[in-house]
Amino acid sequence: MGAEEELAPCDARNAAELVALMRRLKERSGLTFRQLEQKAEVHGDVLARSTLADVLRRQSLPRPETLLAFVRACGAGDQGDIWLEAWRRISAGEVPDSGTPGEAGEPGGSDGAGKASAAGAGSPPGDPSTVRREGAWPHRPRVPVALGVATAALLLLVTGAWIFAPETESSPSADTAAENPSAVPSAASARSPVQGWSRIRPVGSPGSCLTEGRAAGGVYGSAVAVQGPCTGSAQPRTYLKAVGDGLFHIQWEHPVDGGIGCLTVLDSGPVKDFLEPWDDCGRTRLSQHFRMEAVDEPVPGGYRIRPAHTDLCVSIRGQARDATREAVQKPCDGEAWQEFFVEPV
Repeated sequence: MGAEEELAPCDARNAAELVALMRRLKERSGLTFRQLEQKAEVHGDVLARSTLADVLRRQSLPRPETLLAFVRACGAGDQGDIWLEAWRRISAGEVPDSGTPGEAGEPGGSDGAGKASAAGAGSPPGDPSTVRREGAWPHRPRVPVALGVATAALLLLVTGAWIFAPETESSPSADTAAENPSAVPSAASARSPVQGWSRIRPVGSPGSCLTEGRAAGGVYGSAVAVQGPCTGSAQPRTYLKAVGDGLFHIQWEHPVDGGIGCLTVLDSGPVKDFLEPWDDCGRTRLSQHFRMEAVDEPVPGGYRIRPAHTDLCVSIRGQARDATREAVQKPCDGEAWQEFFVEPV
């Protein structure tokens, strides 16, 4: 449908303008919220009509996967990259034709990060007003926000979202237990990791670590968690952040700009069940909360890493020794590929 070209998402200057264009796209599609939900299901997307109604009422950026599902459901799937590029630019605080987008040689290729302005109408909920430096994580659906190492600190935002820098301390929260009592570990647990800089090593390949990589086959452009080298200039540092009730954020500090990303279980999309670093660490977002379950089988002294919202187990996909393989959530089976050594460094 040629009307999408007239909508020109590339000209949107902020989140409010992009959402206004989404409302116009819905009007031109002639579809109801229920019909859009059904269309999304046909494409393999999740687009709850209540969520979409809420998105279109707001003046803040939706989640990128919601935006793409919406565009596809409206019959404009061939324009998805244009809409997503507008999302990326606005989330980075850039304005159209400002000359600040990242160059092709930056991480993430031609859609690399530019420099973000102070948070304003174009900033997504939960993003702090910080400056994003060159060389940051690939500017993909949820990019870690750059925090200067010298200024890393807890940023409490008016929206209620929060980002943690490793140097900060926080008191345990009762929110997770209230939302999901089953996620609370047993008080009889013999051991638990401690908050701090850590190394997470798959028992099935103890010479490797849980680190940043890419999904096999190029099916996803953003960074995901994989089994890979423990050291190197391109590897993020891992920090376990206690969030209360025995649960942790698994945070990555970007190796270039010091930005913080919380590993998040993806519940939809082409890499469903994979783990991706997000810049907005959520206090009540259980897909970012992990329970470290102490186990001694098949190897003594390890842990199962269990996402709080599903209570499945993080597993190394592919199960090939010393090969780079993605981390995914799967039903727990007691195998070595679902057990990890979690050690302070």
